[in-house]
Amino acid sequence: VDVIDANVNGTSEIFVTNVSGKSGTGALASFVLEWDGIDFKRIAKNIKWYFKAVRHSNGEKTLYGQKRTSEEVFARGIYKMIWINGQYTAAERLPLPFNTNIFAFTIGDALNNQTEVFVVNRDGKYASVVNSNGKTIWKSGDDYGGSDIFFEYIPSYNSGERDKKDTWNFYMPLPLQVVDLNRDGLNEVITILNEPLLFGVMSRVRSYKKGLITSLIWDGSGLYQQWRTREFQKYISDFVVGDLNNDGRDEIAFLVVQKSGTSLTKPISFISTIDVQREIAAAPK
Repeated sequence: VDVIDANVNGTSEIFVTNVSGKSGTGALASFVLEWDGIDFKRIAKNIKWYFKAVRHSNGEKTLYGQKRTSEEVFARGIYKMIWINGQYTAAERLPLPFNTNIFAFTIGDALNNQTEVFVVNRDGKYASVVNSNGKTIWKSGDDYGGSDIFFEYIPSYNSGERDKKDTWNFYMPLPLQVVDLNRDGLNEVITILNEPLLFGVMSRVRSYKKGLITSLIWDGSGLYQQWRTREFQKYISDFVVGDLNNDGRDEIAFLVVQKSGTSLTKPISFISTIDVQREIAAAPK
């Protein structure tokens, strides 16, 4: 779910990316809501696009989209979306690696040189920095994966036998955000680091023992950890940065999943917030 005034009428729309259907055979049926003064009305429906709104270094947001094909979960190409003739239309294509999906990137001045670059979660695991020409200039050695949120799909080589083959799981990449949280004049890349209980033994069954939020800073040769929060049990699934209590300082709100739940057990999760300045002061060095 993303919020942005993409049709530039002074009222932000709510973009809901919706994968419909079951057992991996579903298609995209996204829709858009807009407040009309009385209620939220669907101003567009059954849209065959994944949507994502990205906030740039200047604070402005841009809407991006990516398609799905009958053979692949993500079609090649992520596009800037604009409002033309009463519909959301693809404009220029972003210079990202061909296998990048729309949920795995953000944009910002991560190098602190007054130019924007792409920060990408590659293969659902590794952070990388891609310049405006599409060249990867750095890739992490650490695993910044760790998501437990997925939807099912059927691999392309099984597409002809949909009723006979097992589905696979596409795990959503963890969020990335470029922002100057500690107000030192330098942008950081904020993301989540979840430590798995099993290291790649069973790719379809994921379990985590702890998670934290970390800040990465560009030092001229790569992104390296500047500070991190304390650890939480079991894992963190999402976060957002903003001035949540209107005191002029940013906070981080995040979701902690303590128990995913099964058919016999109840899931346990909670929403928490931290004061960034206080957390940085107390963070492990």
